Amino acid sequence: MSKGTTEAERFLNETIIDAQELNEKMDRAFPGVIQPLPAATPGKRISLERANDNEEYDFKLCSKLIHPSSLMLNHPEVTIDNKDHKAYLAVQVLLYAWVIVTTFHDINWTP
Repeated sequence: MSKGTTEAERFLNETIIDAQELNEKMDRAFPGVIQPLPAATPGKRISLERANDNEEYDFKLCSKLIHPSSLMLNHPEVTIDNKDHKAYLAVQVLLYAWVIVTTFHDINWTP
């Protein structure tokens, strides 16, 4: 829950920052494969704190078991060295980011 409209807007803008950072990293890893995004949205990441020990535990558990990096650490033979897995993950990450951004923002891409 946000404290107000300013905080809500900062949170929503962070999805755009996430997409931009991901796009930049993808372009460095695979130059020329993806189209560049429009001009960057100014801003910085919001520093969040867990509400209590239960939330901290849930976050830590999910980060260890659910996050794709966990799969890569636990099974590098089927992830890091598998070009098809990397390509699939890259597409899914961009698709997921795009869904998040367009859910919260009406993007008008005009020059």
